Amino acid sequence: MPFIKRNEAMLQFFRKYQKIFFVIVTFFIVVSFSFFGTFRAFSGREKVQDREIGQLVDGSVLKEQKLHGLMRLLQFGIEEGGRTTNLLNDSVVHKDIILSGLGEILAEHFFDELEPDLAEKWQRVKNYSSYVHPSAHQCEGRLGTDGATNYCFA
Repeated sequence: MPFIKRNEAMLQFFRKYQKIFFVIVTFFIVVSFSFFGTFRAFSGREKVQDREIGQLVDGSVLKEQKLHGLMRLLQFGIEEGGRTTNLLNDSVVHKDIILSGLGEILAEHFFDELEPDLAEKWQRVKNYSSYVHPSAHQCEGRLGTDGATNYCFA
């Protein structure tokens, strides 16, 4: 029985001083997250050199960080295959370049530069073979006309 009384005494201690204990624990959690959670934001970051990578049509210099920012902006539209909505990109590539016909004009003009990449991608598409299960040939992983994958016919 002394064991039960000792546990009851410990629980009574926590019941009696639970508000003080809660305040102390909360204080340490808030202070630790405030200082250690924001450490990276206030620490001195390394300055990345923004190197020149080209020249624009108007003659101004194109910097690497500006190009990467533009790539991130154009990359994540819904029609471009992005998973989340980019509120700054109203499907610029799809609506303003492809549907307007500008993409076709650019492709015709720069076809010599695009041809090696397109030929490589076309070769990969031609050489693609879909997965077929070794023992269940009726299960195959191909893209159907309805957009579903991994057909399994009984």
